[in-house]
Amino acid sequence: MILGGTGAIGYAVAQRLLAAGWEVDLTGRDPMHVPSALVVNGAHFFLADRGMSSK
Repeated sequence: MILGGTGAIGYAVAQRLLAAGWEVDLTGRDPMHVPSALVVNGAHFFLADRGMSSK
């Protein structure tokens, strides 16, 4: 799981892991910012925001 997987560093790490055959899960605040190249190659996105409340 890559926290902040929609940013530049998270994207680069996800690309390397996917290319090496790993299963990759990404977290982020906005599903619209998930690079389509990662999804096409099998990454899964999970919405996560530390500001979200469980109330």
